[in-house]
Amino acid sequence: MRSNPMPAEVQRPTKEAPKGSPKGPVAPYILVVEDEDSLATLLQYNLDKEGYGVALCADGEEAER
Repeated sequence: MRSNPMPAEVQRPTKEAPKGSPKGPVAPYILVVEDEDSLATLLQYNLDKEGYGVALCADGEEAER
C-alpha cells in the first residue's frame, strides 16, 4: 500500500484578480482530462469541494480547444 505523500493540511494558494476584473481572490483552476464520466464527475466534485475551479474534457483534442 502506498503512503500518501501529501501533508494532511495543504493551504490552497489564491491569487489577486487581474486588473480590470472583479476584485477578490481567484481560485486555482484545474483542467481534468478524463474519458470515464463517473471518474471525471468524482474528480470534479472533490476538487470543487476543496475550492478549485474545474474544467472537464473527455479527451486531449477537446482539451486543446
